[in-house]
Amino acid sequence: MRLVIGNVSLVLPGEVISGQEIVIEDGLMMDYGCTGKFSGVKWDGEGGFLLPGLLDLHVHGAMGYHFSDGAGWEKILAHHLKGGTTGLLATTLSGRPDEWQAAAHTAKAGRENLPDILGIHMEGPLINPQNAGIHQGHRLGRELLPEVKKFIEENHPLVKLITLAPELPGMDLFIPWLEEKKIVVSVGHSQADLSAFEDHIRSCLTRATHIFNAMAPFHHRNPGVAGACLLNPKITVEAIADGIHLHPDTVRLVFALKGYDKMSLVTDAVALSGLPENSRGKMGHQEVRLAGNGVYDREGNLAGTNLTMMEAVKNTVQYTGCPLWQAVYMASVNPAKTLGIFHRVGSIDRGKQADLVLIDKSFQVKKVWMKGQLVFSN
Repeated sequence: MRLVIGNVSLVLPGEVISGQEIVIEDGLMMDYGCTGKFSGVKWDGEGGFLLPGLLDLHVHGAMGYHFSDGAGWEKILAHHLKGGTTGLLATTLSGRPDEWQAAAHTAKAGRENLPDILGIHMEGPLINPQNAGIHQGHRLGRELLPEVKKFIEENHPLVKLITLAPELPGMDLFIPWLEEKKIVVSVGHSQADLSAFEDHIRSCLTRATHIFNAMAPFHHRNPGVAGACLLNPKITVEAIADGIHLHPDTVRLVFALKGYDKMSLVTDAVALSGLPENSRGKMGHQEVRLAGNGVYDREGNLAGTNLTMMEAVKNTVQYTGCPLWQAVYMASVNPAKTLGIFHRVGSIDRGKQADLVLIDKSFQVKKVWMKGQLVFSN
């Protein structure tokens, strides 16, 4: 079937063009142009904005489930689909090897689903215990390297991204090993010395996990990991734009330093995401509760978010004043490039997979298409 979505503003890399329509056939975007140009089954976009499907490379769960539970993944995916996500990485906590395997099973089961599980992001256990955050209480550190390598080898090429602390012993050899397997290496939960960290940047590190969070604090005499990531043009930084993990002005600062092409929006959403206010649950060994858009442990420390990708886009526009296309770029183009899949998803372009999100002027998700099929309607 030849579908024509018309009367929309197309959000493209570099501009927003109003009064447009787009042609979809066999699950692909075939062409676009002025409304009324094409024939086919017409769908009125009612003057909304049509974006590429959003990609979340750091999401642990939703609706009472984590990916590492090995169950409930359909509910996780349905929740994030409503927030404009059409592809994601199932993200693990440090946990035990059997929990990593449960996440791997989930990722395999959820591939080609709604949204598409694109692989696994291993957050830990190769992180610095001083910056463990919600990973506190799990086995952490260098001693787990053999188990991590075994898991990666057993599940290659499912693992797409790993967060680690490069200052841990053995990482100088492990990071190049990861690069050989085409696994993206992201610095996070780290106390790395600035000079040593810059040596790693010159090799294989290309990404920073939730900038400023679970990192050595920035200091004017020792800018540390955060300062190095913000200043180095090679590094793309994750930002949790919820106004809690990062103050709105901090998001604006990161944007001013990195620009739209080196900043990647993520949710870091956890199992309590999508549940009613004051819902409670567990993350690893920690009891947590949902309060507003934040998830907190007993001591009041942040443990994750109740954020969707579309909310992250909306917040970024509000916090930074950037145009819509730049915020969308940070939630689609950049993650697609990180995973090496920009040739098929991540932007509205001829020949790409028709994963599309229609929003109104208040950033409400109205419809989502995947491979040209309507999969969500509000």
